[in-house]
Amino acid sequence: MEYICKTNKKLSSEINDNIKMIEDLLVFDKNFDINYRSFNIIKKKVILIFVNSLISSNQLVEINNTLIRCSNIKENIFDTIYNNIPHQDTKKENDLDRILLDILSGKVCFLVEGNDQALLLDTRTYPQRAVDEPTGESIVRGSHDGFV
Repeated sequence: MEYICKTNKKLSSEINDNIKMIEDLLVFDKNFDINYRSFNIIKKKVILIFVNSLISSNQLVEINNTLIRCSNIKENIFDTIYNNIPHQDTKKENDLDRILLDILSGKVCFLVEGNDQALLLDTRTYPQRAVDEPTGESIVRGSHDGFV
């Protein structure tokens, strides 16, 4: 997949600057499918960015439940999230172009206040269509299965 708009920027440790850069490029107010959620863990701001239709909501609920259980740990929040998320495909990234491509490809992005890296989780799920009997055509002989 080719990403056309190259910024050649890196994340900074200032979370508001990172959010402003990503918000300007993804245009949150016009893209209804891109979700942005902000919350605090141990007085640190954590931002979650994802494309709603491409992620598994069950996995996101499991990740949020894990974060709730981790809220009393007194160490580096970014490392705590990285080490405690129950997910096999977790990666740290600093390159803004790569982060944007991963968000638009269906990964969940975590930004943590005071950290110059993003945490990317692959929670993608793909729409599926069921095989069912066609309603528009009646078939006398042969298979009665069809794709919608």
